[in-house]
Amino acid sequence: MRRIAVTIACSMTFLSSPAALAQDGVAPAHAQADKAPPPKFETAERLLDALETADAKIDRLSAGVRYTKVFAIAGDAQQRQGVLRFQLLPRKMFEIEFRTLQVGGDVHDVPQTFVFDGQWFTEVYAAEKLMIHRRVVPPGEALDPFDLEQGPFPLPIGQRKDVILERFDTRLADASEGLEDDEFFTPLREHAVAGRWVQLVLTPRDDAGLVADDGKRFETLRMWYDPETLLPRLGMSVEPIEEGLDDVKLIEFFAVRTNEDADEGQFIVDKPPEGDGWDVIYRDDTAQQP
Repeated sequence: MRRIAVTIACSMTFLSSPAALAQDGVAPAHAQADKAPPPKFETAERLLDALETADAKIDRLSAGVRYTKVFAIAGDAQQRQGVLRFQLLPRKMFEIEFRTLQVGGDVHDVPQTFVFDGQWFTEVYAAEKLMIHRRVVPPGEALDPFDLEQGPFPLPIGQRKDVILERFDTRLADASEGLEDDEFFTPLREHAVAGRWVQLVLTPRDDAGLVADDGKRFETLRMWYDPETLLPRLGMSVEPIEEGLDDVKLIEFFAVRTNEDADEGQFIVDKPPEGDGWDVIYRDDTAQQP
């Protein structure tokens, strides 16, 4: 069960640009100075308490997302942009639609869709005309793809404080920490500071066994939140690849909306047209689970 949850959870890691952040109404630094001070959290546990309370009021969340992986050795990045929707109640489901892929200065239309409906995890690669349906939860059972007991990458809502403290050492950090001064991180650092985002740093405990699907260990997880709404803004995972070099994955949320009515057909994947050259694969992965 843990392996499948890791696969699902690792489908969700992202980054942003100034244009994306502006869509969510982040004011420039001089405008932020006129605002009332945001709530202060003295410790990581106080923040986790506040997040757990805020999450209890959220049934659904949708947001624009940018997914970027920064490759340390190559010194470049690949970025995908799309939309994330997920539901917490009555059961946890999610849907990610990536629309574009940016490599260097070139942006390509490369649609990809990932859907978890509580039992089946479906991947749709439109350019390759490939659809993969995998049953990852046996009938009558439930899987929480966002729970740290079943998946190592913590989505920033719906998490229980006790589970996080069991698996991570936690601390608060300055909003700018971890966002080095280079072409990938400078815009994010400026917006994190201007927005007075609160940062939670999580370091996996040695006995937690938190590794990615490719066997790599997460060295650090960082989560940034809007201190007033406690909605997620940015997440980062750092994965060592060799001495002194780390690959970095980021998730940035913008235009976040909560508790909107679900669209008809949400979390449902339509079958491709018959005879249109699509490969449709069905797999039952539940037999591989202990």
